[in-house]
Amino acid sequence: GLRRNALIAIGNSDHKRFLELTQRLEDDVDPVVSEAAAWASARLRRSTQVREGNSAPVNAAIDSITRPE
Repeated sequence: GLRRNALIAIGNSDHKRFLELTQRLEDDVDPVVSEAAAWASARLRRSTQVREGNSAPVNAAIDSITRPE
């Protein structure tokens, strides 16, 4: 619960400084944490690419993570 919620907050923060942490947690043994970390990493990369004007690849990655099965 708490680590997942923290990752959601990090992903929503747009602070690129957290990207290394979120990427490391993508390999966490807890699938809830690893999924939240992947989502947060994609959001952080997207916010960086949007500022640089190239968001298409990251938008596709976020869509693949958040799309219901």
